[in-house]
Amino acid sequence: MDARGVTLVVGAGISIPPPTGAPNFERLRDSFLKRVGIEDLRKEFEFSLDELSPEQVFDALDDKREETRQAIRREIWWACEPKEPNANHYAVAAMLAAGARVWTPNFDTMIETAARRQGIAIEVVAPGDQLEVPGSVLYKPHGTFPFPGDPPCEPAEHDYELLFQASRVWLMKEDWARKLAADICNRDVFLFGYRGADPDLTPVLLEALGIARSVTWWECPGEAFKRLQRIVASSKVKLVAGNPSEGLVALSRELAPHSVPAPRQRPLLQPPASAAFKLSNVSRAQLLGQLRGSAVARRYLALALILDRDVRRIPLLLKLLRSAGYDIAWVGPWAIATLSGLLRIPRLRERAMVTELYATLLDARPLRRSDRRAIARLRASPAGDTSQVLTRIASIEKLHGDLEQASSDGEQSLDQLRRDSNPALEAMTVYILAWTYRQRGAFEIRAALVTQYQERIPHIGFNWAAWLQLDEALVTLHAGDVAEARERMRSPFMEYARRLIGHPMFRLDDDLTGALAYWHEHGPEGVGKQLEEILSRHPIRRLVRPTFTAVDTMIVLADLARAEDDLVAMRQSLKKARRRTCSDLQLAKVELVERVASKDTGQLERLRRWTADRGFGLITQTVVAVLAELEGREQSGPVVYRSHLPLAGIY
Repeated sequence: MDARGVTLVVGAGISIPPPTGAPNFERLRDSFLKRVGIEDLRKEFEFSLDELSPEQVFDALDDKREETRQAIRREIWWACEPKEPNANHYAVAAMLAAGARVWTPNFDTMIETAARRQGIAIEVVAPGDQLEVPGSVLYKPHGTFPFPGDPPCEPAEHDYELLFQASRVWLMKEDWARKLAADICNRDVFLFGYRGADPDLTPVLLEALGIARSVTWWECPGEAFKRLQRIVASSKVKLVAGNPSEGLVALSRELAPHSVPAPRQRPLLQPPASAAFKLSNVSRAQLLGQLRGSAVARRYLALALILDRDVRRIPLLLKLLRSAGYDIAWVGPWAIATLSGLLRIPRLRERAMVTELYATLLDARPLRRSDRRAIARLRASPAGDTSQVLTRIASIEKLHGDLEQASSDGEQSLDQLRRDSNPALEAMTVYILAWTYRQRGAFEIRAALVTQYQERIPHIGFNWAAWLQLDEALVTLHAGDVAEARERMRSPFMEYARRLIGHPMFRLDDDLTGALAYWHEHGPEGVGKQLEEILSRHPIRRLVRPTFTAVDTMIVLADLARAEDDLVAMRQSLKKARRRTCSDLQLAKVELVERVASKDTGQLERLRRWTADRGFGLITQTVVAVLAELEGREQSGPVVYRSHLPLAGIY
């Protein structure tokens, strides 16, 4: 091995050993919160700091004021920066000098200090910098403190960029993702002191490790090591249960011999006795909303409206209304009705903020026939052709079964989003379109769309990327390729995403997809119990949350009863599903199960014509496959049907 063929990824673990003693991100979060007066909230609401990741905490504390952001960066600077480099930092500097490529999400400048003391010239690349630079380059995708000198000196202004909030680190920019993949391709990759817990860096890293020459990942024995074992189980990563510092120093001694100067005999800078600021009510609302639910958050949002200075009150008021509209049964319909009236006033219809709130609340409530009238009002507003509104219109239309219109609105939104940088909404739109094209039976168009975003799937946004992977698994189940579906569901990205996504609808979709895969693998026995457990874990609350997937679960239960010739249970499940949906698409699925159970080819032919006219292409293709089996003809096309398996068009 040659250092010029090596890529290092080093995390916070390399800065913990003495004499540095820097905190890891969890300890940094804890010390920060103690300094900004969180103890009174902890006593009142009895929460543990471990309930949230550090990224979620810092995202919640951001009240959008520059003074708050500077104060947060200042507190982090004092916790991390006035430290002494240790042997790990000197080892990394020596590897850089020998030609290795080095990536770190760490903000501190210990590696830079170690390099200067050894007379090694290195270049640091952070967000906003040119990626391709000559020389020994240290890549810091989460940003860096400005070099503080040796000994360090606090900057006059903490106005530099650091990526440590959830909203900033769920996405890695495409140019950075390509550069990381290029620095891994056909190289020997070593990871030290890195737990693989970054929502932006880790998915890209896991995907890229497949093209490395070799991968060695050092981690101390314990829970973190077990977690890594689960994440990289299906990859070629060699996990080493040992001290990462020992592994890093030994590798450097072999490939880039160096000496470690004695620590500087100087007193370390001590942080100020008190923090630079106290939490605002907006910050408290956002933090407690994550920890103790939206009811507590609304209390502090109301206090912010009354007591806090320098806050934008109209956005706060709309945020309060959105939160109440999501959670309180009578507020949602009242808010939608009120906003519907306001959208008739030309001056208010011009306020995109009002239109977007209306569209969001409409998308969050259960399906109703009146949604189509509401969509017409949305289209009539000046914001009716914006991506924020079009995406939510497409979301409602796809569930109702207006698939052609949903495709049109989704494509129009996606065209805008390709010009405007809004990756979260772009990810949502791609998922909506993929789902819609699958239900239309337009597999070629869907494949072109997904292929276009294939390289971005791991980092276009966790929720929607994971949902898109579930949809990919369903496509392979339609075609009868159970092994491929399972491989998609067990991929390192999906294993990683499941640990970060708490959204109840994602959990429900994930559980249902798993039950369908189990049915394909093992037959009907045992599936019914899984489906009943899914419905018990995800109870239908008709006035509060969407129930689309829960109704689909009932239809799958009916389909299971059909496969087992239990027609009484099938009709009972179908009756429940009919009563709980306003979706023409789901009603078509109910008809499909019922008519397949009857084995009446005349009824099936009428259903085929009706679904073809409505654009429900996947159900139409399923009916064709069923007719082929009943008539003893050979099946063709993207849907494989066997009477004992799930009907391919129902989920």
